[in-house]
Amino acid sequence: MFFVAGSKITKFRSERKRLLEEDYKEGGQRDWLQVLCTAGPASVMSVVYLFECGAGEHHLDLRHHTHASLITIAVLGSLSCAAGDTFSSEVGTVVGAGDPLLITTFRRVPRGTNGGVSLWGTVASGVGGALVGAAHYLTLVVVMHHPAPPPSSPPQSSLVLLGALGGVLGTIC
Repeated sequence: MFFVAGSKITKFRSERKRLLEEDYKEGGQRDWLQVLCTAGPASVMSVVYLFECGAGEHHLDLRHHTHASLITIAVLGSLSCAAGDTFSSEVGTVVGAGDPLLITTFRRVPRGTNGGVSLWGTVASGVGGALVGAAHYLTLVVVMHHPAPPPSSPPQSSLVLLGALGGVLGTIC
């Protein structure tokens, strides 16, 4: 989901990005090193999950599946942060009026400046993270028909909210 949605959002309003960015490239400027740095932590944690918890899926349940749930949250956090960052930069640059605020000084900066924060970019970061969380939730729904999560576990749909939170916090922090 991160790869597909990130690739699609990079093309959003590309004609306007071309006007705003001196070094604009069709499809974005990400290279193999950026992809490795973005997907690397989630990939490492996925391998840790395989060794520690096995190849099966577990419901998000800190009480009964603590280790699996913590690793799942780490993977979700990593990917939702990356999706949130991609969405915020791609949407925040071309949507809304006015220049963003620099997160460190709260002064206005030109669109496209690293560290610039706008309302639309922040909303987009939550949407990007929520998409990753929704993909994880839907995977659990499809893969795990039985057993149902214990009644004491949180609703599995909270993965969508965790993804949105990861997208926003990962972009701002």
